[in-house]
Amino acid sequence: MTVQKLKLSRELNTLVEQVRSGELTGLNKVRVPRRINEIVALLGGSNAAQVAKTEPAVDDLSDRTTDENYRWKDTAYIAGARKHMSQTFSDAKKQGRNLNTTDIDWDEVSSDMRLAQSLITKENVFGVVDWKGLKDAGMPSNVAYLIKRLYTAVDKEPMDQTSPESLRNYVSGISNLREVLEACRTYEEIRDVLVNISHKLIRPKSLKDYYKDPSVTERYPPVALHESRVWTELGERFVSWVYKSGNKGLHECRTNRDPSTRKASKGATWDWAKLEPVVKDESGKEVKPRKASFQLDHATDIQRIGGTQIELKSSKELEEMFGA
Repeated sequence: MTVQKLKLSRELNTLVEQVRSGELTGLNKVRVPRRINEIVALLGGSNAAQVAKTEPAVDDLSDRTTDENYRWKDTAYIAGARKHMSQTFSDAKKQGRNLNTTDIDWDEVSSDMRLAQSLITKENVFGVVDWKGLKDAGMPSNVAYLIKRLYTAVDKEPMDQTSPESLRNYVSGISNLREVLEACRTYEEIRDVLVNISHKLIRPKSLKDYYKDPSVTERYPPVALHESRVWTELGERFVSWVYKSGNKGLHECRTNRDPSTRKASKGATWDWAKLEPVVKDESGKEVKPRKASFQLDHATDIQRIGGTQIELKSSKELEEMFGA
């Protein structure tokens, strides 16, 4: 076993134990199972049996909606159904989680670029930051405030919406950014992350030229580096902030004072952060959660009685029935 696979196996064991413990909170309830699926895929499915132990198996059907033998429920993913792409983004938005490249069917993206362009935006991809969870996990307010400023600097859409690679790099860039920044707990850690990112960034104009003509790498070799394309895809505003405001941001984070006014930084306390859940009305406007004056009892298990009997057990059987 290679060193990389050994590391992945160890990470997998740790994540599986976290799921079994039942102690996951906030967005980690979504992120940890998703990361488990990613590792299993990277390991070629060799540890799938171990992951399956986290929940009792009653048959050979899967509870993962993207598997061919997905257990039939009210709705299921049917390979090639275009509505699934929209549903993927809709579900992620409702759950407040950010998307990564493994969540998206990129063949479907290439076949319907107009739909992809409308879906792959910061609003739909970025997700909701669980600031309370990060605070509880030990992140200080000054580090969180610098992270918030970096997140704000990310452009609202990919650099070239006509390029499938640009769309994919944008999703990957946001996912990578959130992963490395939300793992930081000290000034030194976020400083090192920011410096590392700054070394990988390239000129946004060169990246735009690359999407139109990949041969630009002959004139500007740094564009050939995939990691540089991914980080730079976060946008001109992001690149500009890192180069022009990064040092001031780090100084403010370290001293807890605004270098321009010499007054206490907003990041000195958690007052700037929304630590309570945000509720939105039908128009998308944020509203204050209403306190319930009474609580209705509700059934925890609803059983259907009567009606047409459905024999299908999985979405795979549905595909075979209709020749999909």
